[in-house]
Amino acid sequence: MHRFIEWVTDLIDDYGESFIEAPLKTLSKTVSWIFSIVIGVMSVVAYIKFIAGGGYPHAIATIKNSEEGFFAGVGDTFTNGTVHMVANNGVYKALGIIFIVQIVLALIMLFFEGKIWKWILAIIDFILIAVSGIWSLVKYNQYNKLYASLEKLYDNEEIDEVGFSNAIDKWINSIRDNIKIFAIIAAVAVVLFVVVIMISEGRCAIFSFAKSAAITCAAMPLAILILENIIGLAIGLVTIIVIGIILLIICSFADGGSDSSVATEAFDRAGNFIGWFHRK
Repeated sequence: MHRFIEWVTDLIDDYGESFIEAPLKTLSKTVSWIFSIVIGVMSVVAYIKFIAGGGYPHAIATIKNSEEGFFAGVGDTFTNGTVHMVANNGVYKALGIIFIVQIVLALIMLFFEGKIWKWILAIIDFILIAVSGIWSLVKYNQYNKLYASLEKLYDNEEIDEVGFSNAIDKWINSIRDNIKIFAIIAAVAVVLFVVVIMISEGRCAIFSFAKSAAITCAAMPLAILILENIIGLAIGLVTIIVIGIILLIICSFADGGSDSSVATEAFDRAGNFIGWFHRK
């Protein structure tokens, strides 16, 4: 217990020193790791809930009581289980908020670097993002107005059908004429944003988020799925291995029983072909 207290004390001291030396970098790592730890705790709770809800005994009973056969029962044991506790819209929204926080921290770190040329790149990128965003919002607003007009038309309210049709054609043509330009602007904005972040000290915030996202969206849900379906997976793996061994045995017997002789042409001393003979 004394060693554990010393370990915790040293950990807190190291964290304090890191925070004093690089507060933003330390904060970005802290945010991601706290979220990952929360997801880890939620994963343990989800697995305990699976066990409490019947878990493996229920899976075994499903296989035994299957009326369609053993392997059909094995198939029935596969389930999503409690993975929804760590893979749901609430978790993804929280992950999105953390992403925004990490972006803000990365930009603040970029600002405190004091590199003017990086600021210029960032400003250009923000302008491109703003242009793309404004164009998208304008087109989306126009779409909403057209949709409202369409609802009025279906409700048999008085509306200028010709004018409505012309408005739709105009909206479609405006998108078709400008979509390539704004798509290029958006693509350049995204690429430039990635470049700006990667060449700045703020990239550590993005890397921290990437690790957290990998744990949240992949590692933890996958681990829960594997643990909760381990019986079916184990039976399937054993079945594949047994079938593979049987096939290898069959192939070895087939090769052993085959005729290994080689047919060779036979000629007389004059060089005339006289037939075939087999040699082992």
